[in-house]
Amino acid sequence: MDNDSLHALSHSLDLLKDTYNYNHWIYSLLREHLGETICEVGAGTGNLTQFFLPARSVLCIEPESQYGDVLRRLAQVHLNLQVFAGGLEDCAAQGGRAAAFDTVVCVNVLEHIAGYFKKVVTPDEKVELRELVEHYRAGLVPLIVPVTLLAHY
Repeated sequence: MDNDSLHALSHSLDLLKDTYNYNHWIYSLLREHLGETICEVGAGTGNLTQFFLPARSVLCIEPESQYGDVLRRLAQVHLNLQVFAGGLEDCAAQGGRAAAFDTVVCVNVLEHIAGYFKKVVTPDEKVELRELVEHYRAGLVPLIVPVTLLAHY
């Protein structure tokens, strides 16, 4: 991720860490679907991770090293928390980890991925991607639709 994108993302995460009610609201939408073994992809600085800690085990996958540092400090006091520094594909290459989870959580990841492509896609393609993400949120299309479009870029 380039420095400008990373700075913007860091600023957003810093703002969200102080919005307990917002993070708890997101968690409340997920709570009934969570199992005892959770993998959080793109965990950031742990704004949602804190709510997953009652689970038997939690793995946070985070590609940005400074966010991983924050998560590792949290893992020092929560022995059921593991942190993987890298992307999902790197974690999968380690073998067998994904099969160990009954819940995989990705919150706001599509928006971050879209930001990564901001210098690659045209304004019309950005609108198309944003619309597909909104259609996914509304339950109108399956996740594979915006993901396939991203793979095209």
